[in-house]
Amino acid sequence: MSDRDGNAEIYVMNADGSSPTRLTNNPASDSTPSWSPDGRRIVFGRVTPVGRLYEHRLVIINADGTGERIIPGDGVRNPAWSPDGRRIALIYYPDLRTPQIYSMNVDGSGLRVLTTTRLVDLDPDWSPSGAKIVFTRDVDIWVMNADGSEQRRVGIGRHPAWSRDGRQIVFVRGPDAATQIYTMNADGSSQRRISDSAGWNYTPDW
Repeated sequence: MSDRDGNAEIYVMNADGSSPTRLTNNPASDSTPSWSPDGRRIVFGRVTPVGRLYEHRLVIINADGTGERIIPGDGVRNPAWSPDGRRIALIYYPDLRTPQIYSMNVDGSGLRVLTTTRLVDLDPDWSPSGAKIVFTRDVDIWVMNADGSEQRRVGIGRHPAWSRDGRQIVFVRGPDAATQIYTMNADGSSQRRISDSAGWNYTPDW
């Protein structure tokens, strides 16, 4: 996501940072993109002002920016595509209450609640096998099965993401003014800081 053209839009670029290309062109705010496993599509969140409130939708586009499709349902955001390409994990605010983790089919059907607490659950990311989801609960990192069962805390931090071999999790920890990037084993052991730069480092991905 970048607002380099005056509004938050979705871009792609080469891995070395060259050739940034704008994919969306909408007066709403577009952010939190997630690639489909085959690299052919991107799902992202779109926030549109509606009077004094905001409409939160998920949108799917082709990787070249064509074929935009809005997924039915309001109050959804922060999507993560499952490794098999069939489901999307997301944040849902039912009736503007505390955000929880849900999953649904790519067409918007089959919405399934995965967490049911009074705490703030955010930042879902699938394990490479699709069997588990890592997420944050307030200031802690948790792991659960993809159906929401066997939830367990594995550390302190935010913005977790699974390594491609499923053995490690990258995440951020620290005060907002000096947040750093860490890695740990999937069970929470062997935490190691890997960044040392000033400012707010966030949303790492493998």
